[in-house]
Amino acid sequence: MDGLRTGNTFVASGQLIDRLAFAACVGNRGPHGHNEVAAEALAIIAVLQNEDVDLKGCATMGEKLVVPLGSDIVVAIVVRDPSGTNYSPYTFDNPSLAQVGISQPLDAPVLDHIDVIRGLVTGYRAPGTPGYAGEWPRTWIQPYLSDAKPSLDSVPAAAKNTSAALVRSFNSAAWKSVPGKPEYKVMSFRVRDVDASQYLRLRGTNLPPSVPFETDADGNPLPDVFTNPAAINPSSQGGADGIPANNYLRIPCKVVGQSEFDDCPTHLPVVGETKYVAYDVAAWADLWFYSNPIYIQVNGSFTVAGVQ
Repeated sequence: MDGLRTGNTFVASGQLIDRLAFAACVGNRGPHGHNEVAAEALAIIAVLQNEDVDLKGCATMGEKLVVPLGSDIVVAIVVRDPSGTNYSPYTFDNPSLAQVGISQPLDAPVLDHIDVIRGLVTGYRAPGTPGYAGEWPRTWIQPYLSDAKPSLDSVPAAAKNTSAALVRSFNSAAWKSVPGKPEYKVMSFRVRDVDASQYLRLRGTNLPPSVPFETDADGNPLPDVFTNPAAINPSSQGGADGIPANNYLRIPCKVVGQSEFDDCPTHLPVVGETKYVAYDVAAWADLWFYSNPIYIQVNGSFTVAGVQ
């Protein structure tokens, strides 16, 4: 409950990870400065003890770090990717990953990579101005269905942050393990010479980039329409852009076993003579975790209001 109240929170599906320490520290020399080794050590202690990151010169999720213009920021991340199985009832290989030649049981997911996303903090927006409110376009999904890339030009200013971008990605080739504890993955990097207030957040998944109908080449998740058997209503009443039931199912489930748990279950939708991934199988196949952001307030730039 304290985590929910303070914003020091992450969410994960399918027990992809069950512990996270995420810290941003002042990276310059000084009384409260920390290098990568020190920041990693702080995060390792926090995640092993399942406690908060609490040290002067550092901030964690839901907090802000106030720094002088031109400071370096050292970011440390430690997660636990638990071994063994999760609560999935299915023991057959993940059909989404089978598309790219990866054999991984649905009940034993493995963290594939972690992305760090950064965006600028742009200050207050006055009520009534274009940047204050706006709905995400209800037709956004249509370009995906025609293999086109959606354009942000149709998205109102209040519903997007065009400064947000992937700044680092870590996988098994880039992270390291805590000695004697291979479930714990450790990684860090440095943001040099910050000149604007910003935020950093994390996402991670069991899916590598370029998994058909699941992730794009940059690792971004694709719409779940390709695993959604239900009909989707048109974006406007009487419109012609609705999607019929089972129309865009694309990921086949081909496993043949001895029961409902080591075989593609009978409740999956069938098109022609092929079962397709949907419902709970789709949920167990496509796992993610997301962290709350850490805010960096740069003196002389925008104030990060409402965050301590």
